[in-house]
Amino acid sequence: MANDKSTAGVAAAEKFFPAGMDWTKSLETPFRLYGTFSREGFAATARALQLQADFAKKLSECDGPTEILACQSEFARKTLSHCVEDGQRLMEAFKNSPAALSR
Repeated sequence: MANDKSTAGVAAAEKFFPAGMDWTKSLETPFRLYGTFSREGFAATARALQLQADFAKKLSECDGPTEILACQSEFARKTLSHCVEDGQRLMEAFKNSPAALSR
């Protein structure tokens, strides 16, 4: 049954695109690149949100100004470190992407 649907889909595509669907292959590389950047971007956002949530929890447990300043300093250090790591991950993903390899 599923094979009949896919055959019908191919027949419908050939009806609208008599030259074939080969033109879609030229779109694969940009879509993979955008997909890679989207995945990396969402993963970086998730890590940043988790870092902020941990900071808010720890900040709520501080007893005095000294602990608050220490907590903020640690958060700033971790945030900068995570930004650098995320930048490195993104560059590594770009270097390993099909678009970069086709140059």
